[in-house]
Amino acid sequence: MQNPKKKIRISLNSSSEVTPKFIKEFCSSQGILEDRLIFVKKAERNERETPLRAAILQFFIDYQKDDGTSRRRAIIIEEMDKVIADSIFEDLQRLYGDEAIVFYQNGAKAFYLGRPASCCQFEVRTLVNNQ
Repeated sequence: MQNPKKKIRISLNSSSEVTPKFIKEFCSSQGILEDRLIFVKKAERNERETPLRAAILQFFIDYQKDDGTSRRRAIIIEEMDKVIADSIFEDLQRLYGDEAIVFYQNGAKAFYLGRPASCCQFEVRTLVNNQ
C-alpha cells in the first residue's frame, strides 16, 4: 500500500477558488515527498470559471523557493480560453526565460521548469476560443 503522504493529488471544479493563498498552503504542506498535482476540470454548462492567473504564477514562485524535497508538481487545466492561457504562458516565459520550455504534446500545451531532481509544470489540455 502506498504511503498517503508520498503524493497529493486533488481535482477541482473550474468554479473552485484557487487562490495564491491556497497554492501557498498546498505547496508548503509538510510530508509530501513526491508529487503535488492539481487538476482543474472544465466548466459545466452555466458554471462560472474563476480566474487562475495569480494562483498559477504563485505555483511557480513557490517552486523557485522550494527546498527540493518535492520531486514533481503540476497544475493541469482540462480546458481554458486560448487568449487567457496564452497570456499566462507568456507571463511564465518572461519570468523564467531560457530556464523553461513550452511544448505541445497530444494536443495539450505545457510549460515546464525543471531542476536535476524535480520539476514544475503547467498544462492546458484543451484551448478554446470563447469570443
